[in-house]
Amino acid sequence: MLISDDDAIIRERHLKNETLKIDGRHLLSIVNCQLENCNILIDSPNGEDGFLDCQLDNCVIEVNKKRKRSVFFGSEFENCIFKGGIKDADFGRSRPDHPVFEKFNRLGSIVDCDFTQATLDMCRFFEVDLSRQKFAPWPQFVVPHEKRLTAAKLQKSWPGKIGLYLAVAAQDQRTTLSGVTGTVAYFKKHYAVTEDELRQVLDELGVAMPLKD
Repeated sequence: MLISDDDAIIRERHLKNETLKIDGRHLLSIVNCQLENCNILIDSPNGEDGFLDCQLDNCVIEVNKKRKRSVFFGSEFENCIFKGGIKDADFGRSRPDHPVFEKFNRLGSIVDCDFTQATLDMCRFFEVDLSRQKFAPWPQFVVPHEKRLTAAKLQKSWPGKIGLYLAVAAQDQRTTLSGVTGTVAYFKKHYAVTEDELRQVLDELGVAMPLKD
């Protein structure tokens, strides 16, 4: 593992075939680096630390503790594999209204990445081509934002609290939002629906629900 002089941030390195551990104590962030075929272990539960202005190619990003409120903005991820539990995280390009990441608005992408070994609870993808990513099958799913907006305009009674979920989606009119992930377990707990009801809703929204092979 390579550590910078301040023992907290790795800067301006070209790293190949390295294993790095972001733990919120010894290593906080990787900044302005090119990483190839690296294994990055994230062992801190909250999302202030991570990657900034980096190019990651064919890397494995593994989250050991369920990660909350993370942002994977400001860096380019290509052919990377994500593993572990991630909740309320944002992927892709920084939102124009996000003051902390304002100067990185023009940076950030997720291209041809594999999330099949990750559990993504209510994660958002901005300016990401969802068709070029691999996502885990049911009981996980991805709802394209335009389908949520279309459903929110329908005058109908939805099961459980799905109407609330759609109403919140309707308030977010940003064209940069590509889609939002979900899991059956999360929706059953927070939106008071059964698995069958959720299937029916997603089917009506035109959301693909692929099963495991």
